Amino acid sequence: MAARLAAVAFLAVSSACFLAVVVSGQQFNAIFSFGDSMSDTGNLCVNGPPAGLTLTQPPYGETFFGRATCRCSDGRLVVDFLAERFGLPLLKPSKQGGADFKQGANMAIIGATTMDSGFFQSLGIADKIWNNGPLNTQIQWFQQLMPSICGSTQSCKSYLSKSLFVLGEFGGNDYNAQIFGGYSPEQASGQSGTIVDAIGKGVEQLIGLGAMYVVVPGVLPVGCFPIYLTLYQTSNAGDYDQYGCLKRFNALSANHNSLLQSKVSSLQSQYPGARIMYADFYSHVYDMVKSPGSYGFSTNLRACCGAGGGKYNYQNSARCGMAGAYACSDPASSLSWDGIHLTEAAYKKIADGWISGAYCHPAISSAMMARRPGVSMVAGGGLLVLPFLCLCFCFSLAGAARRYEALFNFGDSLGDTGNICVNKSAADQLLLTFANPPYGMTYFGHPTCRCSDGRIVVDFLAQGLGLPLLQPSKRRGLDFRKGANLAIVGGTALDFEFLKSIGLGYPVWNNGAMNVQIQWLRDLLPPICGAPRGPACRAYLAKSLFVFGPFGGNDFNAMLFFGGFTVDQARSYTPKIVDTIAGGVEQLIQLGAVDIVVPGALPIGCFAVYLTFLPSSNPGDYDAYGCLKPLNALSVYQNSLLQSRLAGLRARHPAARIMYADYYAHVEQMVRSPARFGFSCGAVPACCGAGGGKFNYEIDARCGMKGATACRDPSRHQSWDGIHFTEAVNRLIADGWLRGPYCHPPIPPS
Repeated sequence: MAARLAAVAFLAVSSACFLAVVVSGQQFNAIFSFGDSMSDTGNLCVNGPPAGLTLTQPPYGETFFGRATCRCSDGRLVVDFLAERFGLPLLKPSKQGGADFKQGANMAIIGATTMDSGFFQSLGIADKIWNNGPLNTQIQWFQQLMPSICGSTQSCKSYLSKSLFVLGEFGGNDYNAQIFGGYSPEQASGQSGTIVDAIGKGVEQLIGLGAMYVVVPGVLPVGCFPIYLTLYQTSNAGDYDQYGCLKRFNALSANHNSLLQSKVSSLQSQYPGARIMYADFYSHVYDMVKSPGSYGFSTNLRACCGAGGGKYNYQNSARCGMAGAYACSDPASSLSWDGIHLTEAAYKKIADGWISGAYCHPAISSAMMARRPGVSMVAGGGLLVLPFLCLCFCFSLAGAARRYEALFNFGDSLGDTGNICVNKSAADQLLLTFANPPYGMTYFGHPTCRCSDGRIVVDFLAQGLGLPLLQPSKRRGLDFRKGANLAIVGGTALDFEFLKSIGLGYPVWNNGAMNVQIQWLRDLLPPICGAPRGPACRAYLAKSLFVFGPFGGNDFNAMLFFGGFTVDQARSYTPKIVDTIAGGVEQLIQLGAVDIVVPGALPIGCFAVYLTFLPSSNPGDYDAYGCLKPLNALSVYQNSLLQSRLAGLRARHPAARIMYADYYAHVEQMVRSPARFGFSCGAVPACCGAGGGKFNYEIDARCGMKGATACRDPSRHQSWDGIHFTEAVNRLIADGWLRGPYCHPPIPPS
């Protein structure tokens, strides 16, 4: 009897928890959408569509509505599926007079740009935009609606704080205007910073009005779209990736998205009370292109609707909706609807990815529960207080913030806690100056073979999670049941044999490439938990945290410093480096890992070693903060590809918790605003060294060498030795990973 009562009690609590998730996780007062043709539900057609606009003609709208609705698809759009999922009506276009917008409105309009018309006039391409409603104009439309929606300023702040805002996608038409106006993708990419800054200001405007939940989508992999593949097809096979997409155009999108993600991270830090979510259009659609069958598609690069024929079924003069154009027999089996926009089937999958979190960071579904765990809106507009919700919420917090049984770290000199010094030779001692004072002065009081004045990021993670500082795995006879550090100075992503094959055998220290470090882990496991991949080890590793990287820095160092590679030549190896890192993550998952942090690359163009060794005589190569733009662009490219691959891994391994740690955005913020983080000196000058000059770095007078000294207060400096960070920076980075906003999702603190 007691067992039955316990079971009933458990079911009651479980049901309450489930109800709490459904109610608090899925209700908003309203949805307000902004953007372009990916989101417009009719604004362009309110006063009659412009001449030549074919989307008002069949077969547009055939799948769901049975008629054309001025949506650029065969049926519903992403924002339609979001509204349905949260129990709200499909959004009416804001320009539709006399409508009730209390449950949401759509400001998006076909042809919309981020930038105002003056921007395009300055580029000489004003004739390439429709100027129907750029971002600022759409926000003005929303402000004009607010009195009828929520009344006074204070009432609106309260009402809007419980509404969902979808700001974008913005940027696509800004780039279209430039590309169609004769600019190269590389030239258009030069405007990405300006465009992303404008999007960031739009987010801030909405927050100022009262918005608390803002989804900010990135741009799409346009190099995979039939319109681009048709208009810019080339006979050079090297211009296409292995899936048939144009690499230069996808690189444009990837650069935009990387900058946008950094902007979102920065905004989240500035507005900790808001929930700013990056929606990853690019990764999801690119995954559909790469594996269409996995998503139920039989075609990926060919338009379903049109009369263009050929490989892509797209021609400007024979577009969908024109005389003679027709739709494929089953739009649900196609990714592309009209060569420019996607099918309803694709949009549904994208909306699901944003809600669940596979392609939105953090997930939309977690937004309301994170903000209002105890009280939830119900469909009738009242409040529902769930009697067991407190108990349920406490359970969920305890699970999310559980104490890990162990911590395992992989990487290079940013993560090594002594592996390089375990069996060092006399020659090594001459080279490895970080085994000498003043390394280690701040915390340990002596050198520990860490490349800092004190603790490094993984040390702060261990302490934050209640675990001991990690011992180097190469030190034998130790108890590694609480974790081990596999990272080693000089560690690379690519194997030594490959690097040797491209002429980089000499400059690479063959101390432990990524795959070697994973093998070191396998070698450690038997005395800890038994057979690798056995049930005991899998259970143990499932309760451990893995920090996998950063990797890639030394691969590029070898190429740029010693191999004579140009930045563009090094860039060409980035996909291979990222694929290797992703393969390593999968190896860990196969062993039983569940929680894996994967850090991105740093803004290396701001580091003294790069500024000293790879200077430029062209002032245009430096940004406003003195950093080398081509080198930072290399890191941005790596991070963009890495985030795309991680999104794909999350989709393939939904039981794993794969976290992207954004080194770049956090450090970039420190470079731009050092005083905000407590630094009197920016990222560039090294605290320790005898190099003097602007950067205080010279290879023959570096920290740890005779005559080198440390600055008086390392905690006021960002750069320790011109290559690595001070303990003060490492502490901030670890905190940003543990609590956000520089790790997506954050590592649960203990």
